[in-house]
Amino acid sequence: MLEGAVLDIRLGVSRIAYNKEFETLKVGFLNQLPGMLKMFENRLSHKIYLNGDNVTHVDFMLYDALDVVLYMDPKCLDAFPKLISFKQRIENLPPIKNYLNSDRHIKWPLQGWSAIFGGGDAPPK
Repeated sequence: MLEGAVLDIRLGVSRIAYNKEFETLKVGFLNQLPGMLKMFENRLSHKIYLNGDNVTHVDFMLYDALDVVLYMDPKCLDAFPKLISFKQRIENLPPIKNYLNSDRHIKWPLQGWSAIFGGGDAPPK
């Protein structure tokens, strides 16, 4: 269930990222996003990670999805303090922190090079 809910977010971005009408479709996606994020916010109200005290692959999937949607709307997590803390917790796991600070970490592109959103040489400003 959790994995599918995360994929709804991540694949939702991928579905519109290559469309020439991306800017229009983005509005609709961002309108639906708070409803999708609320479930995770509620789940994290009594847990450190999605399934309890131990990090699982679904936590990393959610981290990736959150990272991507923040490029679409840098304020999209403002109403979700548990998700903000969750993202910071993942980033501060020693192996993840080392990776994020290394030259192996590829921030961009988020999609294939031809994507309207998440493609190309540099992230949006």
